[in-house]
Amino acid sequence: MPDASGEVEAARWSSQNLTVHNHYHFHEAPGADVVESIDALRIGVNALALAINQLEDHMALNLATLTTEISENTSAVGSAVTLIEAIAAELAQNSGNQAAVDALAAQLSDVTDSLAAAVAANTPAAEEPPAEEPTP
Repeated sequence: MPDASGEVEAARWSSQNLTVHNHYHFHEAPGADVVESIDALRIGVNALALAINQLEDHMALNLATLTTEISENTSAVGSAVTLIEAIAAELAQNSGNQAAVDALAAQLSDVTDSLAAAVAANTPAAEEPPAEEPTP
């Protein structure tokens, strides 16, 4: 409701992420319909600010999860690269010893199969796009 000067506090809302504050000054005291409209606007602005803050919080959680997953994947990829490079070096060193080369080839095949299985097991299935509705 307006005070004696016709001022109305329309929206005052604050959170950790977004603060909304609107102050209206009228030269004459506004009527009840104007005050109701401003109150409806305040409610809408508050709801929008709350939705924005919730979206920001959700995005922050997703970013933290993604950062952790990237770190874990980088470590796993680094380990796989180190192992494959070591096997390649051993192959180069044992090029004259067929039995050693065959054993290393089998080891490389096992590692490759394990890595492929781990990647497949930890890769989410692709989501199918929604079916398009026929145009009338």
